[in-house]
Amino acid sequence: MRLEGRAAIVTGAASGIGRASAQLFASEGARVLAVDLPDTGLGNAHDGSSGISVFETDITDADAPGHIVGAAVEAFGR
Repeated sequence: MRLEGRAAIVTGAASGIGRASAQLFASEGARVLAVDLPDTGLGNAHDGSSGISVFETDITDADAPGHIVGAAVEAFGR
């Protein structure tokens, strides 16, 4: 597990490359915060995936980066 003890934030994680990246990082031991827009099926995309927490937000919102980092700190303690 090359990423054991690491944390990652992956945007666009409901589908495609973002989803695959989040799942790969988690399979390598990282704790992942998967981020995407509301109503994109983000929760379903990672339902039952160990090591993945989901956070829905619009990353074009000026406050989104702070909210995303806050969610990662809350989920992972750092």
